[in-house]
Amino acid sequence: MRIFIIDDNGLHLKMCNFILTKLEHEVYIFDSVKKLDDFTLQNAIIPDILFIDYRLGPSETGLDVLERVKNKYKWKSAKCIAFTADVSEASQLRASGFDSVILKPVTENMLKEVAGKYSR
Repeated sequence: MRIFIIDDNGLHLKMCNFILTKLEHEVYIFDSVKKLDDFTLQNAIIPDILFIDYRLGPSETGLDVLERVKNKYKWKSAKCIAFTADVSEASQLRASGFDSVILKPVTENMLKEVAGKYSR
């Protein structure tokens, strides 16, 4: 499966990339919404799953990415999974349109389970 990971935490990006690549997924990583935007302008690659950190920095959230996925990029079939460390945000994120929410710290089993759930 083709998986995009959007997270401003470099260590978390590398860890998720390592795990998902080991599971033989095609993985693309982005540390900002801008880098995701730049990539989509230059490439016609459409993800099957996006793992999106909710808190991406002082001016961006995972909701900004979700809005782009659904409205700007029109990736209607892509599954969007939020990462958050705050348990209280989980229900709000699901209500906002995320398909699933993973609570940090993320483990290999969590990624494997979610990727398996949405595999085609």
